[in-house]
Amino acid sequence: ALYVAPEIITDGHGRASITVPIADNITTWRMATMASTKQGAFGSGTSNVKVFQDFFTELDLPVALTQGDQVSVPVAIYNYSGQSGQVRLRLQQDEWFSLGDGAAEKSVLVKSGQVGGAQLTISAKRIGNVKLMLKAEMDGATKRAESAFGGTEVAPNDRDHTKVLAGRTE
Repeated sequence: ALYVAPEIITDGHGRASITVPIADNITTWRMATMASTKQGAFGSGTSNVKVFQDFFTELDLPVALTQGDQVSVPVAIYNYSGQSGQVRLRLQQDEWFSLGDGAAEKSVLVKSGQVGGAQLTISAKRIGNVKLMLKAEMDGATKRAESAFGGTEVAPNDRDHTKVLAGRTE
């Protein structure tokens, strides 16, 4: 369930308005509604809500890394804005990784209606559940900005590691 509202009060004409933040790039959500009156009459309905963001990025981090691993993280840049633009990618630095190729920023030209790509090389330094954040800004006639987040787990190198989750050992 994306959103549940046990009570929404309508105005005198039976109308109400709500704002639902939808965190997705391109998808269709199915919406189900139910309503009742003070007199006990009941109604329901279903509909679809299409979500489309014309500029966004996606990080493709591995599910897990080992401390010391160096990986190239693919970045996909989707441009459906109607205009081509130069996209500046900026990786937010964090203490859990170091930059493998020394570049926290890259620039990529992405044409309208196309998907551009880049690689960001990092080395895992610290163990634990970690997050990576990337900011993307497109210049040109249609300026856009977007942030992408990814998470992974960094396991320790050259020693046994046991994790207990809710009484279960991995």
